[in-house]
Amino acid sequence: MELRSLLEQARNGDVQVRRSAMRQLARYPVPEALTALVAGLCDEPAVADAAAHSLLRIGGEAAARAVVPLLAHEEVRPRSVALDVLIGLGRTAGPVLVELLGHPDRELRKMAAEVLAQGTYVEACPALEAVLDDPDPVVRAAAAAAVAALGCRGAAQHLVQRLAEEREDWVRFALAGAVARLASPNEVQALLEEMPDGALADLVRTELRHRLEGAAVEEEAWG
Repeated sequence: MELRSLLEQARNGDVQVRRSAMRQLARYPVPEALTALVAGLCDEPAVADAAAHSLLRIGGEAAARAVVPLLAHEEVRPRSVALDVLIGLGRTAGPVLVELLGHPDRELRKMAAEVLAQGTYVEACPALEAVLDDPDPVVRAAAAAAVAALGCRGAAQHLVQRLAEEREDWVRFALAGAVARLASPNEVQALLEEMPDGALADLVRTELRHRLEGAAVEEEAWG
């Protein structure tokens, strides 16, 4: 009976009543409550904040799946709040985000990579490595940043290959940044020797040289 009453208040109460209902729905990790909370993310800011707080308290993969449809919302604020919730859910959102990497919508693939880059779900590394070959350059760049952020060392060789094949200068720079963090000093040195001339190449060289300098400092420190 209380759940039914809260759902009604969440739909039809004034702002303060809706906000209170959203907070209390955190006690009910059931589909009806999750649906109401996701709808609350599109409400007034005070209500949306309460709904987000409750979704984070409920947590789990079910909460992540419930929020995902908002990533395609036509308005910016619900999309932003949904992203914040997915980031806040941490590792529990990982499997859902990995699935999104294969979504037909390039924006959703990009957002999935960007959220994964802010977490610790290293199990996403193989899926992110595959997305380095995405047909969309925006997604390729996001995947490169994500594998670097997660420390996906198994992706280093793939990054080196992609850097050699990539035609979009700005994606090459994203790839170089990832290589600089993940590749071995020998791989970095080989890339430096093969790098063509040009303003973008100079920036890439700077990233790669920083990697070599850092590796040299580490080697000295460890004797």
